[in-house]
Amino acid sequence: MRDEFKLELKRSTEFKFELDDERGYARVMTQALSPAEIAAVRAYLQSGALLRKAAGAVLAENSELSGLQYEIIRHTGASPEGVRMFALAEQCVHSRSGITYQVGRLEELGIVERYTRDENERAVWVKLTPAGEALHARLREIHSAMLRASFLDLITADELATITAVGERIIDRFRAAE
Repeated sequence: MRDEFKLELKRSTEFKFELDDERGYARVMTQALSPAEIAAVRAYLQSGALLRKAAGAVLAENSELSGLQYEIIRHTGASPEGVRMFALAEQCVHSRSGITYQVGRLEELGIVERYTRDENERAVWVKLTPAGEALHARLREIHSAMLRASFLDLITADELATITAVGERIIDRFRAAE
């Protein structure tokens, strides 16, 4: 005898499971991925991983920073008035505690500084120091050159638009479910 039930995950993604009494576990009842779908997902995930790996190698050659630390500098450098720590965690797609730790390390190096604003003293903001701005400018050029050579020069303008649209749809879906 087989019972069916639904499992709703926190991100509002719904999977339907069927209990298999013979084997004693549940299996997901869904349509199998086609070879083309598997190839697309694999290419998307592997290309992203390889780009992150290349970026990490470039950072290692040109600074003592980790990829996450560069992301913090990049997002913080995009806003001269600074960024709230909470927003920075969302932008870097990382935990708040992890961002707090890395910002502390960058603060020790004199690259960023934390501060509060009068309108809300509980909210902590972070901004680049003059040394951080100089480092950001230098690394931005190197990082941009790596991205251009490893990714942007390999695709057409139409492909760039498609990749952007698909990526934004995926991001929106996950953000809406949070």
